[in-house]
Amino acid sequence: MRPAAISAALALSAALALVACGDPPATTAPVKAPAAPRTDDACPARVEKHDDDVAKADALVGRQVAQVCVIGVSDETQRAVVDALVTKQGEKLDIAHVHDDLATIAKNPMVDDAAVYAVARGPAVVLVYALVERPRVAEVVFEGARALGKELEGKVPVVENRPFVRAEAHLLAGLLREEYARRGYGGAKVTAQAEPTKAGYVRVRIVVDEGVVWKLGAARFPGAKKISDAELTKVADLGDTYDPTRVERAALLVTRLYYDRGMVHAHVKPAALSKPAADGTVVPTFDIVEGDVFKVSGIRVVNAAKDDEKALRKVLETKAKQVFSRGRVEEDVKRVRDYYSKKGRAVVVTPVTKLDDPARTIDLTLEITDATKAAP
Repeated sequence: MRPAAISAALALSAALALVACGDPPATTAPVKAPAAPRTDDACPARVEKHDDDVAKADALVGRQVAQVCVIGVSDETQRAVVDALVTKQGEKLDIAHVHDDLATIAKNPMVDDAAVYAVARGPAVVLVYALVERPRVAEVVFEGARALGKELEGKVPVVENRPFVRAEAHLLAGLLREEYARRGYGGAKVTAQAEPTKAGYVRVRIVVDEGVVWKLGAARFPGAKKISDAELTKVADLGDTYDPTRVERAALLVTRLYYDRGMVHAHVKPAALSKPAADGTVVPTFDIVEGDVFKVSGIRVVNAAKDDEKALRKVLETKAKQVFSRGRVEEDVKRVRDYYSKKGRAVVVTPVTKLDDPARTIDLTLEITDATKAAP
């Protein structure tokens, strides 16, 4: 049973401080903490051979616990675990209590893994919790991080006796990859490694292969016929250097442009990037399905007094027979709210659209509701 991994919802700076915890990668030989001296002969120094037969194990339930043993960890960790256990010497062996013990052990930051078994000792049992202790961090070093080197200096405290959690080290590596990508290093590779130092300690090595800064070549828009590549490129606003956030946003901006041109069934796929050229140039490709152009068949204003409706129709920019534009509708919603605001009334304006695909038209309704009566 492995303790729950730390939440990944951490900022880069927080992860830099948290990396001083975790368990080493599988390729790294674990550093074993010295076993605590045992004063009771009933407790084994290491895991004994024991029968895993379920039926035989069930037969031990209800017997008196002659001794509760915690093995495989340092004195300090052993004392902390023993003090927190529900099962105590002299009590009857209870499976529910053993489950509670394991859950408690999982919360101890120094415990990497845990197993439990019981051995008959005459009419009683010896309950053994065999644990694996995490090593502690001696230091954290970065290699190859030239672009971010100065920004990383001094941001990872060397905390003696703090457990090393592999998940946190990998989290840091992932966040660094994201930061490099935001700065244009789209092919940057970051790995977290742990190597033993003195007994019970590891050195955490964050190894970075930055690669080159990716430059953006001219974007491609296969499938675009009703809007020019030049206009789509301008709207996409990709910039000159690769930024994954801007590339992702570009697909949304292009989609919005199509909706503003009446193509409400348009679909723009997220960008596919070409393999980087020798100089780091990548070409983003946005596959597009445009669909038909829809026009406004009519516009209605619901829940407005006759005088208000007449006044509103004069300020609304959306008109019948126009090419539908979502952006224009959004502006009209603001115009209606402003109209009523000037009259001292707060309203909620809900646009409702009804599409007629064969006719390629959209019927628009603006529903007006007092803000105090609107559903939350």
